[in-house]
Amino acid sequence: MLIDRIRLPSFDIDQREARDAVRLALQSAAAAAIMYVVMQALGLPEKFVGVLSAVLVVQPSIGNTLSQGWDRVAATVVGILIGIASMLILPSGYGTAVALAFSMLVMNAVAGFRPSWRYGVVAAVALAMGSDGELLQTAFDRTLSIGIGVVVGIAVSLLVWPDKAETRALRYLRQALRGVAGCLKAALNEGKVDSDSLPDNPHQTYLSNISDARKEAHNVRLADNDSLLEKLDSIERFYYAVMILNRVAEETNDFDSASDDLAQPMYTIRDNACAVAVTLARGECDYDNQLSNIRNALKQLRQYTTDAGGDTDDLVNRNALVFGLDEIEDSLDELTDLFQDND
Repeated sequence: MLIDRIRLPSFDIDQREARDAVRLALQSAAAAAIMYVVMQALGLPEKFVGVLSAVLVVQPSIGNTLSQGWDRVAATVVGILIGIASMLILPSGYGTAVALAFSMLVMNAVAGFRPSWRYGVVAAVALAMGSDGELLQTAFDRTLSIGIGVVVGIAVSLLVWPDKAETRALRYLRQALRGVAGCLKAALNEGKVDSDSLPDNPHQTYLSNISDARKEAHNVRLADNDSLLEKLDSIERFYYAVMILNRVAEETNDFDSASDDLAQPMYTIRDNACAVAVTLARGECDYDNQLSNIRNALKQLRQYTTDAGGDTDDLVNRNALVFGLDEIEDSLDELTDLFQDND
């Protein structure tokens, strides 16, 4: 049958994404309803533009909504100026289509340099479709509607199921830590690491979450984001250390065939480092024993590297391995201090 040949898209939605979707839906519904009631009560025209403004300003976090709100105000002012210019510059009789085309040409050229101002097309379209005789009144009414919409959207983000950018960034950072732990597990063979607490695709988990964390950290408006940025830098250092180990593994024979003097401390560091990362990701602080085990294993590994012979390639690989594991230890020390101070 034809339906058997059709592949329907699969939706892999985690709990965080589902929560964000429900929050955005509720906030948008509340913003639209409140905006309509406010404009109806005040007897204001341009309800469509106002409701559209209130809904589009709502973002996943409070900080992002504030950023988007101010950007939308600036974009609206630019869009209004372009819309008025299109009505004044074009000779009468050219019609709405030409006014729209001119407004979109100029507005989107501006948005090419300032992408966040693309929202100004709403105001530009609204004015380009206004009448010549009521140009100033149309500009005032629609500017007022958009401005009230921005205020309503921000208020809804603050009052209806609020989610701070700082909190969201911290959630992303914790997930990024799980991703780095998974990368470490994969770089030095899976061994005894608890795979149930780690993601199936660790590199993608790290990359997507660290990117989201960076965006949310820069969206923080009601708090100091220095602590978040320090955590982000430290997690990135942790990841880069793992990438050193991954490169060493590519240049080295199977670690399973390594001598016990090399393999035992290496796997001890791997297992305990993964445990510390997962503990931090859970928001817990019980990792002193693991950190002590990592330090002791590093001492053994340094001693072995100093005493062991071998050809030049072996020496280079062993020293690179020790350097990468030493970076792992340093970055975990830094991370535990940062998370402990914050928690």
